[in-house]
Amino acid sequence: MRVVHISEEFSAGDVFTLIPTGDWHLGAADTDEDQIREDLKRHEDNPKARLILMGDIGELIGPGDKRWHPQGYMPERYRDAMLNPDGGIPSETVAHAAEILAPWSGRIWGIATGNHEMTVSKHCQRDLMTELAKELGGGAFNRLLGYSGFVRVSFRYDKRSKPSQSVGSMNIHVHHGWQTAGRAGSGNLINGMERELGYSDADVLLRGHSHAPRIAQVIPSLRINRTGVSEWPRLVASTGTYKVGHIEPKAGDHAATTYETFKNYRHKMPGAHLGPPIISITPRVRHQTEKEQSPWQMEVTL
Repeated sequence: MRVVHISEEFSAGDVFTLIPTGDWHLGAADTDEDQIREDLKRHEDNPKARLILMGDIGELIGPGDKRWHPQGYMPERYRDAMLNPDGGIPSETVAHAAEILAPWSGRIWGIATGNHEMTVSKHCQRDLMTELAKELGGGAFNRLLGYSGFVRVSFRYDKRSKPSQSVGSMNIHVHHGWQTAGRAGSGNLINGMERELGYSDADVLLRGHSHAPRIAQVIPSLRINRTGVSEWPRLVASTGTYKVGHIEPKAGDHAATTYETFKNYRHKMPGAHLGPPIISITPRVRHQTEKEQSPWQMEVTL
């Protein structure tokens, strides 16, 4: 399993904004691309904002796939790409994602592969997340995680006039996911992810795939160290989706059917229920009398 190593410097009071985003399904007519761009734009000018890509960036479904539906299935750029023998829908997906993510080059902590990209890899012998990483540059190629992996972030305090002082490393377990959403509000996802905290010493667990509304919770834990017991806040999060699950036809359009409506899945409400939770991480240098405290604070905004 791959481990990506990241080193970040901070000054007193700095807050890192982590945006674990995925399940965009670019190329699907029921993906809210405007919301993706708006959410990323909101944090684009923050020098301490960072992304983790959770997979299923593209829908990557065309004729021959059981989920294909010909009635208004995809945006025009993908209908044109479908007829292009030079790469087709997969190449258009890479170009589309690179266009959206261009301002974030060099600020991506990890890139996971989703089941939709895995299907393309199986049938077309193409690794689309590797292609995307090459397009993005800025070290993105060294952030590839596969379907599951760890991001280890080392925080170093920048004292300006003295060498940076390490305050510890945060371990983030990224897995595209496999679970279904369960009942709305049932807590099944939180319960399952809390159980998975016992599988490793990860400080943060991120899961996608389920298309559940964004869910996150800080789990209070304890860590035993040389001098005693210290607090250990750990966080679990399901990172949501931008796939709405239905298409609102315009006046004069025929009714369009998506895979989700065909399967009678619940549709997602636009806006507030789409996209990932936002995780705020505040590293801190502990004094000798504060060894029982965690080297960082975490908060989450849903």
